[in-house]
Amino acid sequence: MPSTKCPRCNNDIADKAQLCPECGHRIRLWNTPMKRRHALLGALLMAGMGVFVYLDGDRGSVIPYIVLCGVLLLMAKQLDS
Repeated sequence: MPSTKCPRCNNDIADKAQLCPECGHRIRLWNTPMKRRHALLGALLMAGMGVFVYLDGDRGSVIPYIVLCGVLLLMAKQLDS
């Protein structure tokens, strides 16, 4: 069975566990490499769409793409730590 480490007590726990049985720390379900990769891919997609909207001449519509790109990058960064 795949396992991971609890970020608080460093105890080995099951990969799908939501709570650490040792210290009770809540484990984020987003803390997997595939989901980090999805967040980075989404950020790249939003940035690309923002570039196309900007080059199309609609300068005011770029802001939501930039905000979503930033949110996804921050989410991916938090998943790394």
